[in-house]
Amino acid sequence: MSPEKQEYIRIQHRYACRHRLYMQIVPSWDPLRANVWALPHCTALEFLVPFITRCVADGPLDLRGLLVSLQERWSSIVDSPCPIDFTAKEITAHCEETEAQAEYERNVNRLHDVIGCLNDGSVRPEQLESAKEKMELCRREWDETAMKGPFPFYEGAHSYYLV
Repeated sequence: MSPEKQEYIRIQHRYACRHRLYMQIVPSWDPLRANVWALPHCTALEFLVPFITRCVADGPLDLRGLLVSLQERWSSIVDSPCPIDFTAKEITAHCEETEAQAEYERNVNRLHDVIGCLNDGSVRPEQLESAKEKMELCRREWDETAMKGPFPFYEGAHSYYLV
């Protein structure tokens, strides 16, 4: 492993250790936060705001999944009726859409491997021409129906690193 890669991994490990320490120490410093972390729907609360704000760019799938999980856990949270009322048919449709999205993401990840790019479509400068040729070949062969979605790379496409 290159020294640069080793340094990167050391930094990431240090961040992970700090986060783990934070998770262990903060409950003793802040009992209210500890109580929130103990709630059965803590993860749903944690992701609610990011999923709402990303809904415009990423679509409603993650937010809907979060709401479905809240609906399923509602009786363990509070004794009142659940304000979320997805029908069994809507939940089934959501599960099918989730599976289609997961398949699309697997197809896009395979495409990354074929082209030799990172998950945002970027490549090293010396690999740019080769990657462009591979991408154009893949674009011509891409079947939106079979691949469960559109070809992911195009000029001006969304990048997680630019938002």
